[in-house]
Amino acid sequence: MTTPATSEAELLIAANRADTLETVLGWLLHDVRTPTQVLTLLPQLLSGPDQASDWHDAVREACTHLSSDLRLLDRVLLRAKDRRTAQPVDLGATLRLVNELFATRRSQFRTDITAALDAALPPVSAIPEDLEHALINLVLNAAEADDGDDGHICFRGELARGTVVLRLEDNGPGVAAPIRERLFQPFTTTKPSRRGLGLYVARALVSRVGGEISCEEAEPRGARFVLRMPIWRSGSPQEHLLH
Repeated sequence: MTTPATSEAELLIAANRADTLETVLGWLLHDVRTPTQVLTLLPQLLSGPDQASDWHDAVREACTHLSSDLRLLDRVLLRAKDRRTAQPVDLGATLRLVNELFATRRSQFRTDITAALDAALPPVSAIPEDLEHALINLVLNAAEADDGDDGHICFRGELARGTVVLRLEDNGPGVAAPIRERLFQPFTTTKPSRRGLGLYVARALVSRVGGEISCEEAEPRGARFVLRMPIWRSGSPQEHLLH
């Protein structure tokens, strides 16, 4: 049996996924270093003359920190075998994961992330890994566009006309109209160090399950990305999506 040739789009998605995974793992492994160093000093702390000091607080904090990072590493590296299948996804939980990942490098991006979602927001139909990847790309794009010290990204989610609408708004410089017209084309970037695949891949990933992404100008400044995702309905054709 002949194996179908991999499409150009799938190759670009794979290239971007590898870049994103390398970036995320770099953050987490760097963040693991400090609590690990504290724990390696535990024998000295226990046998030293200052046993009555607050060493136990430092160890407790290190264990909590390490536990959080290991949980994120497990989430990023170990995926269920059916991860290519569309399923009901809690958008709030996905945003919390993205926020935790970026919290490990706030000192570099200096960008805060907040989310305001309708309490009764239903699950969306999505491939979990793809949705996480798309949202990470959107946050990376917004954070890297802001060179200031007070960057802010806000997610707002609501139900509108039978579709879950998620808006990402930032307070960066915005996107010039000529660039906005080709923003989701591959290799479009204003950053020499980037490939310009993040937004193209984000749109391709959510399109697989019938979602859409667009970019709007925000007022008085910044950019607004609008993500529209279908509501999960059991038994829909998307439930069995594999590619």
